[in-house]
Order: sequence, then structure tokens, then C-alpha cells
Amino acid sequence: MKRKSINWFKVRIIFLSFLLSVCFVLIAGRMFQLQVLKKEQLYQLAAQQHHIQIPLVPKRGAVCDSKNNELAVSIEVDSVYADARKVENVEKTVNKLASILQIDREELKQKLKSRRSFEWVQRKISSKETEQIKAFQLSGIHFLKENRRFYPNSKLAAHLVGFVGLDSKGLEGIEYQYDALLNGANHVMTTDRDALGRGIVMGRGPFKKEDSYRNIVLTIDKSIQHITETELGRGVEKWGAKGGMAIAMDPMTGKVLAMASYPTFNPNQFIQYRSKNWRNRAISDIFEPGSLFKTFLAAAALEEQVVRPSDSFFCENGFYTVYDRTIHDNSKHGWLTFQQIIKFSSNIGASKVGEKMGKERYYRYISAFGFGEKTRVGLPGEGKGIVRHPRYWPPVALDTISFGQGVSVTGIQLVTALSAIASGGSLMKPYVVEKILNEKGEVVQSFQPEVVRKVISEETAKKVTALLKGTTEKGGTGEGAVPEGYEIAGKTGTAQKVDSLLGGSEKEG
Repeated sequence: MKRKSINWFKVRIIFLSFLLSVCFVLIAGRMFQLQVLKKEQLYQLAAQQHHIQIPLVPKRGAVCDSKNNELAVSIEVDSVYADARKVENVEKTVNKLASILQIDREELKQKLKSRRSFEWVQRKISSKETEQIKAFQLSGIHFLKENRRFYPNSKLAAHLVGFVGLDSKGLEGIEYQYDALLNGANHVMTTDRDALGRGIVMGRGPFKKEDSYRNIVLTIDKSIQHITETELGRGVEKWGAKGGMAIAMDPMTGKVLAMASYPTFNPNQFIQYRSKNWRNRAISDIFEPGSLFKTFLAAAALEEQVVRPSDSFFCENGFYTVYDRTIHDNSKHGWLTFQQIIKFSSNIGASKVGEKMGKERYYRYISAFGFGEKTRVGLPGEGKGIVRHPRYWPPVALDTISFGQGVSVTGIQLVTALSAIASGGSLMKPYVVEKILNEKGEVVQSFQPEVVRKVISEETAKKVTALLKGTTEKGGTGEGAVPEGYEIAGKTGTAQKVDSLLGGSEKEG
């Protein structure tokens, strides 16, 4: 019997068909995986290989004073970068760049050896540095235009305006407080590359949205600001003080016309100054107001009809013991009217008026004038001072707080409270921003005067003003502060300061 021979050709055909079918299924499965399941992931990877997107500093809105004088602007400057693959001589390039720019040689050398298509060398360089680098004609070294913050008035209003960092983020003052509004849309530079990573086209890609920065118009008057800073600096240097502050405010509206702190700094080179120079003392520093606080004692006592300007108090000839503490006056006084107590700034007289007021009633007025809470002036770093509730006052506190010891206030609190008396008894909310404009110069938001509360009556405010005028008249403690030809209502203030060396207290004017 004859066996059937195996048809190997047919077997091979079946095997190859099966193998091709399996390969087709595998290829189809792989295609489904790549084109459907991993489509988005692979698109992102391809985009990263084909393009490099480099964020650039956006254009930033201007900061101006109330008369549209520019205090902070953005200017276009060059930033230098390297295409490390095209740098022909690394050592030569490093030496040439380091001779012009203040950069770390080793760090730059590592960047140029990286063989990457984009490496920052230094951002926001001067026009002089740009010209010097271009003169070398270094291969692989290129430039980009970026925006740099510039303060055309140097130190003027430095603490108020603040400054920005290298990334155009606000770090202090208005620049920090309104950073989100001042910054425009993020700009991106796109570099296209071929399969080998070589650059094809370089330039700024299309922006998806227009610049959306805002311009800030302040209540500050540049001329008043300049005068305030000049006189503050003279005063600090004349008396050898460690620092100082000054605020000019329109009492009827709460608009801050000038705000100065000393020592100051140049925001164009802020990094060259110690950080304590950046501090806006006018809103952040707290201190004992001293005899200035007698102004608010007078307002409270007259409003509550506890005293009249003609009422007399015995001032103990300069020494008055309350519990375990002796209160002193600079000059020995016997009987003084309340008007004279304010004029001669008698601590003992103020203590006795405070005793008649009572701590609960006096505390109510201290709070009503805004002490112990932030004014919400619209600047970062504002302090709220220290005013304890009467339940925590020691026995002598009512007497000492009556002449400004035992409480702490900020400069902005003090000028706001004094303005309440000048305005007829209404406490106004202080503000430094007048309006916000879009990039076309159109007003998108404006700020108006805002009454926080009515503290005292208009009649009482007039009486307190009359008392403060007496302080600056002949024989008063503020006599020497009156310019010839002017009528001034004011109050001198002296607090006690702890002597860190001797451990006691010393007078501070």
C-alpha cells in the first residue's frame, strides 16, 4: 500500500499565510495603540522634539503719579543666549563674554559644552554690553528682545512703588500688590528643529491673546513727594536718627499725596542695598506715639463732655505717683487749664483727664480712631499696631496711655486719625491708587473717597483744632515748627525708648 506524500508547498503556504496574518494583527494592534491609545502622549513628545518654547518676560504696565508722570515703566532690552552646537571655540567665547558680563566662567563653560540649541548666557543686559558682544562676532551667540523694568526717577517714591525681580514679578510696594494686573500676557519664543535637533526657524510664535497689562495711576503728587523726601532726609541727617518716615495726606478724601521712608534705595539697583532699606517704615513700623496721643484724648474727653478747655487740673509740680510709678513733666506746673495741658504737653494733666474718662470709654475712642487695626491703605506689609483690650491693662495703663505710652501705632494710622480731626470728625480710608487703566489708556477701575466711620462731631473737631493751634503758638511745645506767615495746628510727640546698652529708658523725640 502506497503512502500519501506530504504536500510541503501547501504546508509552506499555510504557514506563511498564518505568519503574515499574525504579523498583520500585531501591526494593526500596534497602530491602534500608537494612533488611538497613546495619540495625545505621542503628540506631546513629538512637539517637545520639534519645538522649544522659551518663556520671555512680558510687557508690564506703567505706574504713574496723579499727573501722569511715570514712576515705573518697561523698556525693551537685549538678552544674550547661546546655541551651544554652533560655538566653535568654547574657551575663546567664555573669555570674551566674561570680559564684558559679570558671569561665572565655569558655569558658562558647562553651558557651552552642553551641545544644546538654547542656553541663556545673561538676560537684560545694557545697550553698551550688547554692542561690545556684537563686535566680537562670536559664533553661536545670539540676542533676544525682552522687557526690563526701569524707574526713571531713581529713588523717588521707591518704597511706595517697590520693584520687580529678574522674572518681572513684583517683590515690594505697588509692584507686588498689583503684580497680577501690571503683568501682561506671557510671551513665548518658539524654536523649530529638524530630526537631528538642528534649528530651522527661530522667532516669536503667534500669541494667542493680546497684552492684557494694566497701568496704575497713584494719588501721589511727584512734586510733593520730592519735597517730602528731601525734607525728611535733611531732618534725619541733622538729628543723627537711624531712620524716619513722613506722610502727606488730603484729610478730606484720604488720598495719600506723599509717602516717604528713610533710609531709601534705588529700585533700579535694589540688590545693592540691604533688605532693611526696602522696608516702607510709614506702614510697617510700629512705635509709641508719645504726646501726639494727647490729641485723641482731647477729642474723646471733649466729645464726652468730660472736660471743657477752661477746666483746671493740678499738675503736682512735675511729679505724680500712680500706684508704683511716678509720672514726670518736663517742666514743673501747678494748676493748668485743659487748654494749657495740651499747649505745654503735660503728662500729669493728661493722666488726670484720662482718669476722668475711664478706661472703657477711652478705649472705645482709641478703637474708633482706627488704632489696633489695619487702615487697608492698599500696600503690602502694613502693621496694625498694638492696642490691648482694657481687661488686660495694668493699673497704671490708663494714665500712661493718656499721654501715648503703652500703645503702638503705625505712621499711616496716626496721619489717618489726625486727618479725621482735620476733616470735621470723619475717619477716611486712606488710599494710594487713584485709578487703573487698560493698555489703551481707558479707565477700568477708579477709587473714590470712603468714610470709614464718624468718630467725633464737627463741633468737637473744631475745638480740638483750636487746642492744637495753641500748641504752635508762642510758648507752646510746637512753636519752632511754624513757617512764617502760616497758621498751623499740630502736636509734638516724645516717647521713651529702651536703652539696649544700659537696660533703662531714654527720651526719644
